[in-house]
Amino acid sequence: MAAGARLPVWQLASLNARTEILATMPYSTEGECSTAVYAPSGAREPLTPLTIQTWDWHDSLAPHGLMLQLTARSGHIVKLFTEFGMLGKIGVNSAGLGLHFNILHHEADHAAAGVPVHAIARRLLEEATSVDEAVALARSARVSASTVLTVVSCRDADPRAASIELSPARTAVVVPRVDGWLLHTNHFLDRELSKGECMEESSTTRLRLEHLQQVAPRMVCDDLRERAAAMCGQRGDAAPICFYPDLTQPDTERWETLLTVGIDTKNTILEYAAGNPDALARNGFMRF
Repeated sequence: MAAGARLPVWQLASLNARTEILATMPYSTEGECSTAVYAPSGAREPLTPLTIQTWDWHDSLAPHGLMLQLTARSGHIVKLFTEFGMLGKIGVNSAGLGLHFNILHHEADHAAAGVPVHAIARRLLEEATSVDEAVALARSARVSASTVLTVVSCRDADPRAASIELSPARTAVVVPRVDGWLLHTNHFLDRELSKGECMEESSTTRLRLEHLQQVAPRMVCDDLRERAAAMCGQRGDAAPICFYPDLTQPDTERWETLLTVGIDTKNTILEYAAGNPDALARNGFMRF
């Protein structure tokens, strides 16, 4: 990528190590992103997993997003949403594997450098054909910053989806509940890793997870517009999963829901709209 853009490799490396750099800085009072995946195993409808995620970030840092398609060395077609210059983020491959992306913070995060989590996401999308393969690849990486990669497969398996919680302390795998739902925001769900949780108590991460738990039963909808409306619930665009920038705050504390995206693992398609789920429900979405 650096050669194609005629940039020094260190500049692309620094950009892709953003999460690792943030891990060495004072923690923000907020997290980013809410993910919901419905992936029951066995002969339960719907047979294709249903997913949706909000991407919350600083509006001043991401005036544009990139929908990228590539053919990996493995032969897989990969489609992903990312930022210009970033190796990977939210995506799907032609083997039927999808990936959602949320940041985490752990007391074990450090500045000694590790494999950038965005590079791990890219490798999973390029190589993994199943949840088990994705977990094995993620476990092989030594990290210095924490993140959760939620992977989901169109193939019936046990598990059919998993949230891979990465941290320098250990890598943990969280599987769907008995009812098939796998929900994640920005704090650790694994019992051991949660002991080293560093997300501020003032963060909305727990409030957002509680909201997802309440609305999840109504989110079993094949149509992404219906799923997005159900994700917001009766509160609509005032739901805690919808962020709006507070222009009185500095850039580092100004959060906005910049994207809502669902993954069609069966057909290798990303369904998305700029903005929060309420806006997608009202205005529709694009397919890539």
